Order: sequence, then C-alpha cells, then structure tokens
Amino acid sequence: QKFVNWAPAVRHADGDLLPVKKILDDRSIDMARNDGLVAGGVTLHKDHIVGARFMLAAKPATRLVRGGDDEVWEREFQEEVETLFSLWADSPPCWPDAGGRNTLTDLTRLAVGSMSSTGEILAVSEWLSDYGRPMQTATMILDPARLKSPADKLGNSELRAGVERDRRGAPIAYHILDRRPGDFSSGYGFAESRRVMARKPSGRIQVFHAFEQLRPDQSRGVAAMVTALSEMRMWKQFSHIELERAAMAAMYATTLETDAPPDVVYQLLGAEAKNPLITATADHLDIMTNYMDGSKNLHVNGVKVPALPLGTSLKIQGTQTESPVGSELEASFLRRIAASFGLTYEQFSRDLSRTNYSSIRAGLGESLLHMQALKRRSGARFATYVYQLWFEEAVARGLLTTVTQSVDELRHGMLFEALTACDWIGSALAQVDPLKETQAAMLRIRGGLSSYEIESRVLGTDWASNAKQRAREHETFKKLGIVSAYDTEPTDAENAATGEPREETVE
Repeated sequence: QKFVNWAPAVRHADGDLLPVKKILDDRSIDMARNDGLVAGGVTLHKDHIVGARFMLAAKPATRLVRGGDDEVWEREFQEEVETLFSLWADSPPCWPDAGGRNTLTDLTRLAVGSMSSTGEILAVSEWLSDYGRPMQTATMILDPARLKSPADKLGNSELRAGVERDRRGAPIAYHILDRRPGDFSSGYGFAESRRVMARKPSGRIQVFHAFEQLRPDQSRGVAAMVTALSEMRMWKQFSHIELERAAMAAMYATTLETDAPPDVVYQLLGAEAKNPLITATADHLDIMTNYMDGSKNLHVNGVKVPALPLGTSLKIQGTQTESPVGSELEASFLRRIAASFGLTYEQFSRDLSRTNYSSIRAGLGESLLHMQALKRRSGARFATYVYQLWFEEAVARGLLTTVTQSVDELRHGMLFEALTACDWIGSALAQVDPLKETQAAMLRIRGGLSSYEIESRVLGTDWASNAKQRAREHETFKKLGIVSAYDTEPTDAENAATGEPREETVE
C-alpha cells in the first residue's frame, strides 16, 4: 500500500527533461559555483580526465590507409602529426581558442566542466583570418543555455530546445542565441537566435554537441549530479546552521549568576526605566563593580584569586557541544553526493582516516572505470573534434608530407577517420603504493598482457618520448664518463619490482 500513490507520468525522454532542463542546469551551476565540495567534485573530473596536459597519440589505421602494414610510414606519420599538432595546441598565443585565452588542454578542461555541470558540451568551429595566425581553424565553447528554439517555431515537432533534427533524430542544425539568456551586458534587448548547420556542405563539422543519451529519442543532456541536488542543498544549509550555532555557543564562554529575583532581571531586560526595582538593582551592580575593582590585586602565591560579591557566582559555559558534522550523518550525505559524481567517498571528501590500502585500491578501480568512460564521451571526443578540424586544414595547406591525399579524397570511404584515429594521454593514475604497482605493471608487460605504451599512459607520459629521452641520457652519460643507472646492475629491490630474480654469477 505504500506504493499505491506512486504513479509517475509516462512521457518520452524530452517530455520529461526539457521542461525542467533550465532549472536543473541553474541549480547545478549554482552548487558548483558556491559549494566547496561540489566544486571539488567537478575539479576532480577535470584532473582525472584531462590532467595538467592533454597529449595526442596518433593511431592511424595503417592497413586501410596504406593497404597493409607499413611501420616506417606509421612512425613518420605519428612523429610529424604529433609534433606539429602539439606546437599548435600548446602554443602560448592559444591558437586553438577563438578567444585566444585557452590552450587545447584548457579548452578540454572547460568542456569536461561543462559536461559535469550541465551534462552537455556545446562548441562551434570558427575560421579566423587574423594576421599572424598559423592556422585559421579555431574553436569556441558555448554555454549550452544558448541552445534555444525560436518563439515562432515552438510548434515544430522536429525542433527541440534548439536542436533541429531530421525524421530519424539526427541533428541537422542548431539554433544558438547570440548571448546567454539573462545576460544584459550587450544591451537590454532580446537575445537573437541564429540557425547554424551541423555541417558545412563539404562535410566539415560546424557545431559540436555532446551529451550522454540516457533514453531513446533524447535531444539534450542533463548533469549526473542532479540526482543528488537535494542532498547537496540540504547539507549546505545544515552545515551553515551548525556553524552559526557553534559561533553563538562560543560567544558566551562565562556567565555571572546572581541571587537577584527574576522580576528584577526581567525588568533589566525591558522594564520601564523609572521602576524603583531597576534603580535598586543598578545600585547593586555599581556596588559589585566597585567591590571587584578593589579586589584586582588579591593574589595567593602569584595566582590571582577572583573575589565576587555575596550571592554571585562565576559559571564556565562549555563551548563544545555535540554536532552531527563529522559523524555518520555527514558521511551518509557525502557518499550520496560522491556517487552522483562517480567518485568514492574518500576521493570526494578527502577523508582517508577510515580506510586502508585494499579499500583505496578497490575504490580507485571503480572510479577509474567511470573516468575512462567519461573521458571517452567528453574530453577525448571534444579533443578529437578539434584535432580533426586542424588535420583537415593541415592537409589542405600541404603541411603534412606523410599525407599525399587531398581534402576531397579524404571524404571517400573511411579514409579521413582512418587517418585521424587517435588516443589521448591525460592525467596519471594515482599510485597508492608505487613499488607494488610498478611490480604489477612489469609483470603485465613480461606476461604479454600489456605494453610500455599502455603502462606509460597510466603514468600520463608518452612511451616513445620516454624511450628517446632515455637514449639521449644514456649517450650523454657515456660521453661524460658518468656511471648511471643504465650501466649498473639492478638492486634486489629493483629486481623485485620487475618480478625477476637477481642472477647470481657462479665461478
């Protein structure tokens, strides 16, 4: 019988989401802006997915491009493309950003933050001809709130919250406002909408719109954190009340208790000024003050002795009172909020006081699965979109010697996708016990279950760059006559880390 009145309305995905999309986004953004824990959760997404630098790892489908294996071409292509793209993506003038403020890493962190707060990433490609730009390609990330259907087209069933679709549900155009609703910095007129095609006639992407589709026929996204918005709001208000209560308790550390009748005390707090009782009490307080001033120099063995009038006592008020802050109630709230971010309680709260190595490793493994999936559909997908725009212009300009096809030829079949296939190296996986985890990595490599490239990516580095740097260092040490770790036998601890016993020399 408890569920008799539980009869949710059955609507399609957009019917459930779009009417409340704006208020959900506004609440999520407000929490991410004004609540330290929620802001930390969004930052953790950025740190775990993107990290300090987001690096391209080109992975061309050589068999499709060259008709078979060609390791020489593949290596040359990777070195050329990765070098040129990294110079452009990480340039101090911030060439990838149409606004000239963010590198590719910064743009990707911004995109991941937008996905965490609104459930969507919205960006448009720009073609800028400013003097001195090495490439005309640029990208501008927009607030998803600027996606809105024009008022005169609200009856169009294929236009939903600014996304214009064909009969199969594929987006063909986007209606984008010239500024965010409520932004009057550009004037007090109404924001105007502009229809932008999803792709140009040539096939070049103009609008990038990414979100996780939770139900069929869904046109817009929603942040995962909305499932815990009520807990976030209640806990924030509750924390403020607890802080105010503690502050009030700390304001009165001591009180003076007197034998004066209650009516005298009440009159002191609000009775008439001419009341004779008030006058008598005031005289009594004057006598107390004079008496206490006269006893300030009373000491016994250097210790001051307070002398109070007869009938008056000094009571110390306890400022430490029980509070649910820091208790299981707080942990319960934070676990719910952490789950909405795909994080463990320890990661979200930064509280490691009640955990051990095994539980930390298990928790990191669970959150890693979530971060990998989120990276694929947000950070890596957005960065690939920027990379493909850059690659198309680089081919058109003839900057890549390893690519002989023209831009028109790239559009045939899957050639463009084969050439721009890639992975992205982001943040390093946190290591709880570096020795154990290094040993496990080496065992995976020697057992054929992994590779130096995969394990280097876990540490947020590029294996090819590592190998080149190691070779340069080894050669430099040899020239200078310096004995380095490259020339010495590994210690027992290092052999233990690699999973191999130390070889003994038998004479």
